[in-house]
Amino acid sequence: MFKPENNFLYEDGSPVLEGDAVLSNYGVFPSIVSGFLTGDDVFCVLLDEGGSGLRPVKYNGYKNNFLTFVKRNSKDYINDCIEFLEAKRAEGDKNSPFVLGTICYTGHSVEKNLTKSIELWVLAFQRGSFLAAFHLGVLYFFGDEVPQDYLKAVELFHYASKGDNSDAHYMLGCCFEDGLGVNQSYEQAAHYYELAADKDVIMAQYCLGVLYEKGYGVQQDYVTAFKWYSAAANSLDIAQNRLGYFYSQGLGVEKNAANAFEYYELAAKQGLDSAQYSLGLAYQDGKGVRQDYIKAVAWYQKAADQGFAFAQCNLADKYEYGLGVSQDIKKAISYYLMSAEQGTPEAMYSLGNIYKEGKSGSINIVQAVKWFKQAAELGYEQAKVALSGFNK
Repeated sequence: MFKPENNFLYEDGSPVLEGDAVLSNYGVFPSIVSGFLTGDDVFCVLLDEGGSGLRPVKYNGYKNNFLTFVKRNSKDYINDCIEFLEAKRAEGDKNSPFVLGTICYTGHSVEKNLTKSIELWVLAFQRGSFLAAFHLGVLYFFGDEVPQDYLKAVELFHYASKGDNSDAHYMLGCCFEDGLGVNQSYEQAAHYYELAADKDVIMAQYCLGVLYEKGYGVQQDYVTAFKWYSAAANSLDIAQNRLGYFYSQGLGVEKNAANAFEYYELAAKQGLDSAQYSLGLAYQDGKGVRQDYIKAVAWYQKAADQGFAFAQCNLADKYEYGLGVSQDIKKAISYYLMSAEQGTPEAMYSLGNIYKEGKSGSINIVQAVKWFKQAAELGYEQAKVALSGFNK
């Protein structure tokens, strides 16, 4: 049974009871308290139609102002919550039009109405809602249901940032990094990314890591880059991939091939093509793992299927020489071509060799010179040497 001393409370101190229609600050959807769960921990279970369904709220992570009470023993919690919000809006409340607008935007609980949602967000913004300003800024940034307007987006993000909106800080960082609606400034980008990163915005942590890695807007610092990539790596594949690279090269951390392999594998299993390529390379070279050409080919194939040029080139190499796969010159040429068409000089050089040596079935000097020349123009030294042999 739910113990009274563990009671969830509303802000006014009254108890949260089963059957209450409520609004929570986890989301903006009408909800009803469907019950309580007890055991090692105590949970209040909310039911909503906002995409999260049954949502348990842990007692020891609960705050007294987490839930807004709407009605006891609600028989129609959706309408009860909407009527409550409409009444608050009529009183001049700034948050209720934002919540109503979000309900209309998502189409949960009520019929989706984008025009109405924007009107409600504008009203909330005019009343001083930082959240409404941020959401409107996102619409203008991406041109979603309104004409794309970076200047207006930046203005709205700036307003939202005054309310310490960490997502607005992140978006301002993006705007300053790419010069969208503002003069491009890596220094300002770093400033806003750090504000957001300190509030655990994962993409801001990653972007800040990139700036420190490259030395854009901040002094280049691999240790600090590693720190921010590590912060983002719990849930972000591209951050995991960078950590793999840092461990493989010993940047900001002691070189460790096994750790590099571990992070590449984490990102690769989530489908990141560059990590799949790096994992294939680790298996190919036996770095951080026992050498295994069959597994190398498998990971190259996954990345190549996504159009990753370096993986296509390495996969072609395995088909050309029969490493981890049966030798197949036709497939080798096919994958070299895919890679070469994306500008990979190694693939161009390898094609030149195939035609020079007649591996395609017959020697073709015209094709050989063509591919050597393209690779040489990209600065590939071996191709320059190969071309010089035709000029003697």
